[in-house]
Amino acid sequence: MSGIHEDLDKFEQRIQYPDFRKNKGLSNEIGNYVFHYDPKDELIVRERVTSICTKIDKLALGFKIALFDLYDVMIELLKQDDILENCFKQESEEGFPLLKENIINYLTIEDPSTSPLIAYIKNNTPPNSIIFLTGVGKVYDFIRSHSILDSLDAVIGNTQVVLFFPGAYDGKQFTLFAPGAPIESKNYYRAFPLNETSRSRRNT
Repeated sequence: MSGIHEDLDKFEQRIQYPDFRKNKGLSNEIGNYVFHYDPKDELIVRERVTSICTKIDKLALGFKIALFDLYDVMIELLKQDDILENCFKQESEEGFPLLKENIINYLTIEDPSTSPLIAYIKNNTPPNSIIFLTGVGKVYDFIRSHSILDSLDAVIGNTQVVLFFPGAYDGKQFTLFAPGAPIESKNYYRAFPLNETSRSRRNT
């Protein structure tokens, strides 16, 4: 067995070890993680992540998985604030660029003290949990990976985060979807890559 299935098997085993949640970053902050993968494996990853969450819950290992699809959370927040229908109308009448700007301003990801999305994740994460973030590719126009990791760091205390990223991550920078795609504008140095083998295969 090789490739994405091997990486997911290793990941599933690793998060069950007590030492997984003890890893620290360079400044002794909680160590966050990035599971990066080829975008063509998106459906495999989605299905397996759901399965892992269910299995961890049944095993009763002393921690929970708080799973958040960023796209689903964004849509739920827009619905709760009665904004979603206006989004459809605005895109039709004024175009996507203005809609994108307004949604980014609404989410305020880079300000954790005011961001409804950051507050939603914080308020829906039980004690003794690991946060799983999926849906990165679906919200690329609105949410940048480094921004949400930075903002969550400011508000979630000792809760670790695993970001499932459809692209490449080398421990310093994100490249969404494929090599040669636009690199995100800010490096994020504090996250541990979870699957070095996949990165090596893609970069050779």
